[in-house]
This record gives sequence, structure tokens and C-alpha cells, in this order.
Amino acid sequence: MFEKEILKFLLTSLFAVFLLFFVYYLVKRFNLFLPKVGKNRYLKLLEVLPVGKDSYLVLVEVDNIRLLLAFTGSAVRLIKEFKVEDGNRNG
Repeated sequence: MFEKEILKFLLTSLFAVFLLFFVYYLVKRFNLFLPKVGKNRYLKLLEVLPVGKDSYLVLVEVDNIRLLLAFTGSAVRLIKEFKVEDGNRNG
């Protein structure tokens, strides 16, 4: 009798752990619950370039202005601001 209860507990626990990992995989794989990048009306993420550990260069567009930003582990800095003409739009 005691062995059946332990077996039932172990199987239930294993199923719960498997279910958690499966849901985690689905969320990561299909990007669930996160907004789609680049689909916003006013703000577009054009490119992300990792340049080191916890350091990135990011190119974003807001209205007709492109901003080159540097992200580090502790700060965000504006590197350059570009004015984009309607005919000069590649991204």
C-alpha cells in the first residue's frame, strides 16, 4: 500500500516537471506572450549587433529618425542620430 502511494507521487511529480519544461519550450520556441519585434506602428527595431558580453549596438527607428544606441550591462547611450528621407528607407 505504501509503495503504491510513493509510485503515484513520483509519477505525478515527473508529469508536472515534464509539463513545466514543455510549456517553457513552447513559450521560448514560438515567442508566446511577447510582442512581435518590428511590427509596431511608431517604433521599429531594425537591427541588433552583439559586440561583447552584455554589450549591443541597436538601430531603432522612431517616425523618420534612426537612432544608433549602445547597450551595456549598466547603461544605454545614444551614439548617433540619423534623419531618414522617405526615398532613403531600406529597412
